[in-house]
Amino acid sequence: VARRSAEQQLHTYLREHYRAPAKAKATRPATVAFHVEEDGSMHHLRLVKDPGHGVGKAALAAVRDLAVHGERWRPAFREGLPVRFEVFLHLPVA
Repeated sequence: VARRSAEQQLHTYLREHYRAPAKAKATRPATVAFHVEEDGSMHHLRLVKDPGHGVGKAALAAVRDLAVHGERWRPAFREGLPVRFEVFLHLPVA
């Protein structure tokens, strides 16, 4: 239940903060990737797929804003210890 709640919070945040440019003609989503560190912080944000027309730039800006203002993530665990993991977010043209 906690995981679903966190996913819902993430989707709500992105719905409120991510807006593709009105003139965007792209139909494919932008993909942003980042690392979640052992302490739950987000690092190494990068745009993996950019459909063009400013969509990728807007997606990266929304996720970067989440990294600066958002809550920390729960890290992954291996053998009982927190470890870094990579997240890929696909943000559709909305």
